Amino acid sequence: MAANHALLSGNAHIVSAGIAPLLTVWDKTRGGIGVKAIAGLDSSGYRINSNNPNVRSIRDLTDKERIAVPVVKVSINSVILQVAAEKEFGPGHQYDLEPLTTTLSPPDATQR
Repeated sequence: MAANHALLSGNAHIVSAGIAPLLTVWDKTRGGIGVKAIAGLDSSGYRINSNNPNVRSIRDLTDKERIAVPVVKVSINSVILQVAAEKEFGPGHQYDLEPLTTTLSPPDATQR
């Protein structure tokens, strides 16, 4: 959230941040300074990597596995996981994999 603080304090005119910080600062400044977004669009696929050879799809995940995401519930990784869970398990099941998620930075997750 340092980017948001720099923006709000007037120390920066453009900052780089993810979707969650953007939505937070946009919501808090509506009717005020009018924060807007500049975005690059990407169509890269997201993948779940596992060191368990028995995990071939999200259906194979058990309560013994952990899914590292930058921030549980609100990071784009978490949101995409919710979409995948609902697609795989049906409507109303978007949070089925959430108990398996844990907050871990991408570099730390790669090392584990």
